[in-house]
Amino acid sequence: MTTALAASALLLGALAERPRRAGIPTELFLAGTLALSMTAQLALLLGLPVSSYLLFSIVAVAGATTALSFAALAQYFPKEVSGRANAALGVLNMGTAFGPQCLSGFMAHAVARALGFGRAPLPIVRPVYASWTYQAELARRQRAAWAFAAAASAALCMGLAATLLITISRPVVAFHVIDLSRPSGLPN
Repeated sequence: MTTALAASALLLGALAERPRRAGIPTELFLAGTLALSMTAQLALLLGLPVSSYLLFSIVAVAGATTALSFAALAQYFPKEVSGRANAALGVLNMGTAFGPQCLSGFMAHAVARALGFGRAPLPIVRPVYASWTYQAELARRQRAAWAFAAAASAALCMGLAATLLITISRPVVAFHVIDLSRPSGLPN
């Protein structure tokens, strides 16, 4: 995943440039990458017979596409304020990365407690197969916890995709025109 993330961070600008020249906006390229990532996560969740290396590489590539959002945002603002807009987007990216990670940690802890992790281990009694029974039960609990985490991640991705599609369909950025030809405060 690290290799795919690093390579895509280097190549995404060139990859996004070709569709842009063909008239396809960068925002649509971002939405397509998000859809591809969600499809890969769904394939992982359903256990489809596709290489996990490929699927996790797709997820990593999609993680690097956030860098393109800075280029797309600069198109919506005048050059005088595009730096502020990109700084605000950087803060938003960090905040939205922190929030879901924190929430998923709380959810994972709650799920682990609900499934019985953290309780006293099951007693191991003779015969020996009892330890295998304990291991099988532990594996079932872990599988259920991971399936829940994957479903929560997929739901979060769908929410983000819906937000992105709404944003693309109707721009909410208001342009402010600043007349620099005459100093402010002087009579006409």
